[in-house]
Amino acid sequence: MDIKMQKILVYSLDENLTPSELRKADDFSDFFENPDNQHFAEKLETWMNQHNIIWLLDDDPDFPHQFTSTKNPPAILYAMWNLEILNHQILWIVWPRDMSQYANQVMQALFTQIWNSNIVTVSWMARGVDHLCHQLSIGYHLPTIAILGWGLRYYWNSSARSFMEQIIQNGWLIFSEFKLDFKPTAWSFPQRNRLIAGLSDALFLPEAREWSGSLITADFAYQFHKPIFVVPNPIFSENGIWSNHLVSSWKANLLSDFSPVLKLFGIQQESETAEIQISTNISNLTDEEKSLLKIVSQHSDEDFSQRLSEISTDFGEAMWKLTDLEMQGYVMQDVPWIYSVNVKF
Repeated sequence: MDIKMQKILVYSLDENLTPSELRKADDFSDFFENPDNQHFAEKLETWMNQHNIIWLLDDDPDFPHQFTSTKNPPAILYAMWNLEILNHQILWIVWPRDMSQYANQVMQALFTQIWNSNIVTVSWMARGVDHLCHQLSIGYHLPTIAILGWGLRYYWNSSARSFMEQIIQNGWLIFSEFKLDFKPTAWSFPQRNRLIAGLSDALFLPEAREWSGSLITADFAYQFHKPIFVVPNPIFSENGIWSNHLVSSWKANLLSDFSPVLKLFGIQQESETAEIQISTNISNLTDEEKSLLKIVSQHSDEDFSQRLSEISTDFGEAMWKLTDLEMQGYVMQDVPWIYSVNVKF
């Protein structure tokens, strides 16, 4: 076993070993002299090989160059699948967990403009509306990257495994700097955000609440001299007042349309709306998804935002479920919040 593999295994298994200690260490023979440690190391190496885990130390020639300029760059990265998409232009999309109807409409409109491009989107795969960036990317066939605030194996063993598999099956990328079994903490999310800021070419922020993670995110992007784009928000909007503040403090660019974003990423003109493959077979849907389709079909001529409470008490969770069905082609949204169903019961 070479010294790099020893490093990755010892660091992954030793909860107390810090990144700075990892960089300094060059002899792990004492660790492997313990039979229990040897056993756990062999099991972990087998798991990593079975799941095609890519690991990179910061002195590896393939280590993403974008992170070298970040404050406190990571000593190690664990990745699943395609590192090649890091060579594309990357747009970071972030918004508050309780996203408004307005922000959702903005997001839908943005993706109809960028879908036929070389842009890669990046977000953090948190539960609820943070999934929306990845869901839209999958639906519009845009490569997407998920950067986690927890360990890859911890997330793989959670209920979100199927969502990770969607990204991996498309040949895209998920990675983390945290040890494989690391559980999320309050400090791990801001730490993760600095990586996304370092990796991205620009940040798009439809909304931001006071003291929110979105503002922390924007602050990292500003420190790294990355363009920040926001859309106008009503001055009485609790969700939007601090994105307006980013403009008034000269930290962000206010959009009246998406042309500055398209220009930055070399998109010469607005693309036509993506054609999403339609599926009329509902046999593979869950009972919950079938029930949701029936609710949509019964209110196809109404503003469906008034019906979201029938899906879930959490607005973001309801939007995630509805958007998932839309991306699969079971429902269509011809105008904002007016949905129609593409299947017969």
